[in-house]
Amino acid sequence: MKKLNFFPPVFLLLFAQGVAAQGFNYQYVEVGYASSSTEVGATDIDGDVIGFEATYSIDPAVYVGAAFGFADFDFDIEQDSRSLFLGLHQSMAPETDAYVEAGIIQVDVELPFFGSDDDTGFGLVAGLRHWAAPQFEVGASASYVDVFDDSDTSFSVEGQYYVQDTLSLIVDFTFSSDSDSIGISVRSAY
Repeated sequence: MKKLNFFPPVFLLLFAQGVAAQGFNYQYVEVGYASSSTEVGATDIDGDVIGFEATYSIDPAVYVGAAFGFADFDFDIEQDSRSLFLGLHQSMAPETDAYVEAGIIQVDVELPFFGSDDDTGFGLVAGLRHWAAPQFEVGASASYVDVFDDSDTSFSVEGQYYVQDTLSLIVDFTFSSDSDSIGISVRSAY
């Protein structure tokens, strides 16, 4: 079965102005929306995705997280995803961090006339975060997902504007060989 574009459990990261001097925050709660388009054969399947993510720092360089995604696609196709992941990050320069994440992903798909299917797989993410200005962070990442006996590599870029030290607005674009999505989200760091 061809897997649909699943909203990456990593919407990228963090927290600004006065915080920039302290580095990046890997402890937050986030909610987002994405518009997604996936090519399946000669057909484009468009969808709306709502995502939730939370992370918690368990060590200065280690964090854990959970993400949930709920998608509604054309042709009454529905997809729910859940993931648990572990992340590591390291400062590369005063304004730049590198991070990697590894996690378990579970996906449920409802297909009209064909019933439902579910599978558990894994995902890997590697990315960079950079303070472009005191209240603006940019990021880029590559993700690998293996679920439903299929694998997909995608790439994401994002911009994050800090309205306050602990509240930011994020716009991201994710693309792969057969799908793309554009998303917006709100993050609250704690």
